[in-house]
Amino acid sequence: MGSGNQTEVSSMKTEDLGNVQEMSTKSLIVGPLSLRLDSSAVHRIMKMMACALEHEYEPYSKPKQDFVDGTKAMPTSEEISVLEEYIPTRITNFTIVKCTVTIPMAEFNLLCHLLPVIMGQKSPGSFLNTTSLQPLRPLPCIQILVDKIVLEHSVPMYAEQLVQAVSSLSQPSDNLLHYCYAHCYLKIFGFQAGLSSLDINGSYSSPVSVVPPFSTAIYGKMLQLPKY
Repeated sequence: MGSGNQTEVSSMKTEDLGNVQEMSTKSLIVGPLSLRLDSSAVHRIMKMMACALEHEYEPYSKPKQDFVDGTKAMPTSEEISVLEEYIPTRITNFTIVKCTVTIPMAEFNLLCHLLPVIMGQKSPGSFLNTTSLQPLRPLPCIQILVDKIVLEHSVPMYAEQLVQAVSSLSQPSDNLLHYCYAHCYLKIFGFQAGLSSLDINGSYSSPVSVVPPFSTAIYGKMLQLPKY
């Protein structure tokens, strides 16, 4: 009696798994966010990017050489109908809510002191004194405010098998061709920019609008495994 019940349960589980539609979704929401991109931050970001580009790291594993077989097996009508009904997809969402980016002008203008050194002339060694390093107040800056930024990326989970099957068809449907691409959507809501200033107390004045609020969207796609 017990073994019979186990057989029924296992058969029910097998039937249930056959109706499962596979999908992968990852979402990350960040906000509210405030960034201050001053000259020091920009220099550090540029230095980090330069150091990263100058170094080549050995991969943990080397991918196998891609080999495309000239003889493609034609998928059956049942396989095509299954693909037309549902294709497993991997979706990644990244959202930033209430983002404020402040870009101030450089506080210390040392170009007049550094230019003779760049040109090979002799410059007094005491030019970096307290007088030349006095912070500028009020400090003009640009403030960018965005209500929401949404970046969505979708790609088929089994791209190689899908593209092989679709590329073997003489006239694939638009639905199958759609899933042979990686799709990227960028949506920006409530983007606006204005001019502001930083006073001696470290607070920003209310920005004067330069770019009125607007929303936009950008879409792009890239063919998966173009070798097929």
